[in-house]
Amino acid sequence: MFQSLEHFADFKDVLASCLSLLKPEGRLVVSVPNGDTLYEQEEITGFPDMIPSHINKFTPGSLSLALRQAGFEPGPALLEPPSVSQAVYCATLVTRAQAAKSPNTFAGKAWSIRKRLPQRSFLALISAVNLLMRLHQLPKLMRGGTLVVVGSKRCS
Repeated sequence: MFQSLEHFADFKDVLASCLSLLKPEGRLVVSVPNGDTLYEQEEITGFPDMIPSHINKFTPGSLSLALRQAGFEPGPALLEPPSVSQAVYCATLVTRAQAAKSPNTFAGKAWSIRKRLPQRSFLALISAVNLLMRLHQLPKLMRGGTLVVVGSKRCS
C-alpha cells in the first residue's frame, strides 16, 4: 500500500479489508508520509499539508498501533533517509507559502508571471535564497518524508 492510507478517512476499514485478503503469515507493506516530518516541516516552511492532500498523518508509533489494532503484527518502522532533494523541496514550499500569503512579495510577483520559463526561473532563484536563509535548519529540512511499516498477518 504505497502512499494511500493517509487519504482514507476510515483507514481502519481499509486495513481490515487488507487483513481479510491475506493468507496466514501474509504481509502488508504500508508506506505513508512521516507525520513527524510533516509537522516539523510545516512549521519551518509555513506551508500546511491540507485536506484533500492527507486526511490522516501517521507517525511510526501511530501506524504501528493502527496495524496492531487491525490484527497485524507490525515490524519496525523504516524511515526514508535524509536528502538534499528533500531540503530543496521544502525551500520551494517556503516560496509557495510566501506567494500565497502576499502577492506583493518577490515570490508572489514571480508566481504571477504568465510565461512558464521566466516564472519557473524566478521561483527557483527565490527558493534557492529561501534555502540559504534556512541553512541552520538544514538537518530538519533534509529529513525524509516517508515511513514504511510491514504488518504480518498473525497465524490463526
